Amino acid sequence: MADQIPHGTPSGYSYHGCRCRPCTDAQLRYWNRREYMILTGRWNPHIATEKVRAHILTLRAKGIPDRRIAELADVGATSIYYILHRNGEKTSRRVGEAILSVTHDPDPPPEKKVPAWGTIRRARALAALGWSSGEIAEAAGLTRSVVRHILRGRPRMVLAETATGLVRAYRKLGGGFAPESRTANQVRDEARVKGWPAPAGWDDHWLDLTEDELEAELGREVARMDMAELSRCYKAWRVRGELSPLVVAAAAEYNRRRADQVRAQREAA
Repeated sequence: MADQIPHGTPSGYSYHGCRCRPCTDAQLRYWNRREYMILTGRWNPHIATEKVRAHILTLRAKGIPDRRIAELADVGATSIYYILHRNGEKTSRRVGEAILSVTHDPDPPPEKKVPAWGTIRRARALAALGWSSGEIAEAAGLTRSVVRHILRGRPRMVLAETATGLVRAYRKLGGGFAPESRTANQVRDEARVKGWPAPAGWDDHWLDLTEDELEAELGREVARMDMAELSRCYKAWRVRGELSPLVVAAAAEYNRRRADQVRAQREAA
């Protein structure tokens, strides 16, 4: 039945066969993410179900109902039910990590201010897809001037209502490029020059980290890569112009390790 389809999720598209815009966008985000993870040598589509199930029970103990957990994780409500009641040892990593990223129900008052890191990164990621400030503003329920201010990276703090609006726009527009037009091409080119990565280059749980926290997280990820993985990232950055924070960090690490190797060879000669 149509009302049982988990709209806005890849399963809604691939398993239930729904071709509505939210399901189609969710499937596109999934495939973009998959390609990026394969590129960086981190593609592992499954995660232990028991770990996710335990986290859901912890959130329940905090008074967060299943439907709200699904909403915060941006997954279908049926995903929560399956994880709790099915006996499979593995579940989708995309779904599992989305649920694990939920630690509390923020639901802050609209007038409360929150750090602007995630708001700025989401707006810039949409610009990298060619979405103009006006289109982002319309999807977020904000004014164009506010979005332009955010794109310039000016605010350190933004209203919770503004942050929520950008999350909404990110989910709505982040699944694909803006329709081809002169404006879209200009916006996309400007974003590329400024080094703004598109949504496919971001892990969702990185978006709201501070710069120091993001640098530390990328450092841990890069340290686990071997030279073959670093080389793939270097080529993706140098040849294809990939701007993902992880790819850029891995490319820098590749240069550093190569320099160390050359230096060691010279000293041994």
